[in-house]
Amino acid sequence: MSDQLEAAKPLTGLELLDAALSCEIQPEETRKPGALVEALSTLVGSWLLAHSETPEMDAVTLLCKARGYISRYKLEAALHRRLQPNCAKMGGD
Repeated sequence: MSDQLEAAKPLTGLELLDAALSCEIQPEETRKPGALVEALSTLVGSWLLAHSETPEMDAVTLLCKARGYISRYKLEAALHRRLQPNCAKMGGD
């Protein structure tokens, strides 16, 4: 019964995005540098053109927000590493 419940769970946003990108990237392109960025920009650009009143401005806003998210993640990861106790200082191996 739990298998049926697992199959019924809705996909997350990341899973949906992965599926959309997989459809956008051709099998022979999967190893090409830049294939992911090209596919993602095609999907986002198409979506903005279809749904936004100001697609150019929204694209710039999206870029800035994505950059901010990445910077915050990197900062949080660096702080987390600094706050971790050092095993050598604590008498570990």
